[in-house]
Amino acid sequence: MLPMRSSTHRFILKWLCVAILSALLVYFCYRHTLAAPDALKWNAWAFSDWLINYSGGFVRRGLAGHLIGLFTAGRPTAPVLNLIVFANFTALLFATSLLLVLSRPFGAFAAVLIMLIPGGVWSMQLDNELYYRKELLFYVYIALICLIYLAARRTAREKLSCLLDILNCGMIAILSIALSFVHEAFLFIGAVPSMLVLYWIACTRRPAWRTDAPLGYGAAMVALFLVLLAYKGDRNSAQAIWQSLNPADRALISDTGDMAGGISAIGWGPARELAETLTIVFKGTAWYYLLAIAASLFYLLATARFFCRDRKGSAASAARYSSWAAKIFMLCIAAIAPLFVLGADWGRWIVAVNMMTVPLICAGEFTAPLPLPAMLEPRAIFARIRSTKYVGFACGMLLLLVALTFRIPECCLVGSGDGFTTMESQLFSSATQALRNRNGGK
Repeated sequence: MLPMRSSTHRFILKWLCVAILSALLVYFCYRHTLAAPDALKWNAWAFSDWLINYSGGFVRRGLAGHLIGLFTAGRPTAPVLNLIVFANFTALLFATSLLLVLSRPFGAFAAVLIMLIPGGVWSMQLDNELYYRKELLFYVYIALICLIYLAARRTAREKLSCLLDILNCGMIAILSIALSFVHEAFLFIGAVPSMLVLYWIACTRRPAWRTDAPLGYGAAMVALFLVLLAYKGDRNSAQAIWQSLNPADRALISDTGDMAGGISAIGWGPARELAETLTIVFKGTAWYYLLAIAASLFYLLATARFFCRDRKGSAASAARYSSWAAKIFMLCIAAIAPLFVLGADWGRWIVAVNMMTVPLICAGEFTAPLPLPAMLEPRAIFARIRSTKYVGFACGMLLLLVALTFRIPECCLVGSGDGFTTMESQLFSSATQALRNRNGGK
């Protein structure tokens, strides 16, 4: 009875930790959105990107703005978009929380570390960054298909498990198409997680399809992306979209009344995007983002190595866990790598890698098969790392320090919000000034 009681206590503790963090983050999101629904407390560029529509003809990324325009019928859209952003973030929190609670290798401390990962849901709210972007819809989608996959593995009823897998495949097919019309970057953010979930389902249901099904899906997504590339729009379509907006919306985007934000980027070609990327490289800020990638990888692997346990509660499989997590992370990096050339928002793409990796790790529970050759197996490296009580404690403290202090700004090494980053610097400057005055005898 004792092991079962201990397991129940650990589950309840994990549930409580995740629930408290989630409630806190929902409150922060409410303050940034619905507390003042007519105001805009987040990025004006992202706000305008949501409003791209079909007023000037069909353009990629226009589906969300078109639907919002039909709903608002010319009225100001800030209240509606604040509600959409709040609902998206709440849905992401709900799906991620359920994944962490249901995923057996994650204890309470590991679940907290995952929620605090730099660029994750915690820093999104405290930094007032990225939770308002269109790709949050992709993160909700990834978390949802991973949650359904995990639920199918959990149920003891075979018919229900099969039904959930069929539902998941249908959702992947339908939502992948719809979300590609919201933003063409879905290919790089949502396709690989979808292919992995399809691969896992095929390995369980139809092993003979485990290669053909994901590759067929991937080919269809690439074809859709290439079609959408042809509809980038031009200056005339951008001007038509701008004129279709309510004057109150235009005032939130531009102080001067001139076209600005994401709408002004309609018609940009590859040369313009490449120029923005080269600016990051030659200014030297690319090195910071490479450090952010390394920090994210270290954070995930250390969490898997020291704080995730198998079903028996032991750390015997820790080396395998780290190896499996490393392969998931590298798959996601490879999927999103083209965006580092096509878009200058490097911090945004690094956050996307983390948000892709976490649900897959939770759903796969470090045991699901991966379609990678044996030569890419890094388990031997992690097997050399010895875990002791003191090493684990030190690593846990280091991960908490990283979670609370490391930041991944969206682009240009400057955050767009006035959240925790600004508050932290103000508190730090006040403290140092007080120390200087005290040392000077004032």
